[in-house]
Amino acid sequence: LRTAAVAGQAAMADEEKLMDTEVYVKGPRVTLPIEYNKRDLILYALGIGSADPRFVYELHPDFAAFPTYPVCFLYKGTSFDALPYPPPTMMQVPAPIMHGAKAFLDAEKYIEKVAELPKDGTRLFISGGVVGVHKKGSGAFIDKTFEVTDESGKVYYRIIDGTFQVGARGYRESGVSCSRTAPPPAGAPAHVVGV
Repeated sequence: LRTAAVAGQAAMADEEKLMDTEVYVKGPRVTLPIEYNKRDLILYALGIGSADPRFVYELHPDFAAFPTYPVCFLYKGTSFDALPYPPPTMMQVPAPIMHGAKAFLDAEKYIEKVAELPKDGTRLFISGGVVGVHKKGSGAFIDKTFEVTDESGKVYYRIIDGTFQVGARGYRESGVSCSRTAPPPAGAPAHVVGV
């Protein structure tokens, strides 16, 4: 009985030492300005290997932003220059840095296009923050959600950003998880390449 009481006290002491991640989940959301121009849209499309003239030739009648371009917004902000990593805009979004974290991995992105981005470039805003911190395997998974809007509040994109902190420990889970487990396909592979 005494051993159980000591173990219970130790567990309570450990619980009190855990990092409270709820302050990030319930904390204020940030709204940051973002800007881009036609050159930015073209460089992104070329950089990801697109040869589609709608995305790489500004005089094409259907010129538009490549649909995944908004993933750049937290990296780019309002700058039209090369930036250090992590970029200043990204650092303005409060997020926990867990005890024991050895590496930070960009784990997943979900992008929902609500409206076409202005093709001539513009000033928009990205608003959001942390919505969940959860244990996953050997670390912590941090979910963030964002909306890309203009000054009037018109929504162009919704983004879910997942970051994995390898080796993270000593924290309380909080918030919601936007992730879904993707089981491997059943059956034999459709194609095998020998090396």
